[in-house]
Amino acid sequence: MLTNTTGVILAGGKSSRMGEKDKGLTDIAGNPLVAYVIRRMEPQVNSILISANRNSTEYGKYGYAVIKDATDEFYGPLSGLLSAMQHADTEYILTAPCDSPFLPLDYAQRMYTALTDNSNKICVAQEEGLIQPVFALVSCSFASSLQDYLEQGHRKAADWILKQEPSTVNFSSCGNMFFNMNTPEDKLQLEQMMSNPDHAN
Repeated sequence: MLTNTTGVILAGGKSSRMGEKDKGLTDIAGNPLVAYVIRRMEPQVNSILISANRNSTEYGKYGYAVIKDATDEFYGPLSGLLSAMQHADTEYILTAPCDSPFLPLDYAQRMYTALTDNSNKICVAQEEGLIQPVFALVSCSFASSLQDYLEQGHRKAADWILKQEPSTVNFSSCGNMFFNMNTPEDKLQLEQMMSNPDHAN
């Protein structure tokens, strides 16, 4: 467990391709999708924040603080990241989207090891040479930098993270870690995957 890190589950998107249904609360194999992510994240970090712009009562049932984006608009994951930095009482935050039920159980440790090995303050997951910006370990000291970036009208998470020259961790071998549910067809596929224990690696 990383005692200096708060896990942040990003559930603040509009889910437009899902008919604007809240992805994190979508029932998958008998449980809301966010419940699987909490189960994976919980033993790895000091505490958890759930970043959500709606259905805060439902998300609050899991016993963790629910925070809204730092802005009043749906500005994407960076706004949720900024809000988490402002609310966390730990040195770092570790993010994962609400539709990542196959999060590795060594996710936090691998990210932190890469960060400290490079004397860095930000680390991002990578798959097949491409960064996955919503899977990041970030020092809360970046809050002012990120706020400036957003106030300048920028929204792209990958661009901001790359500007910080992050450490990276290759999770290409971690099965379906980066599977995300964006369409009703994805939901059906995810239900099939969840029923197969071999996918949860």
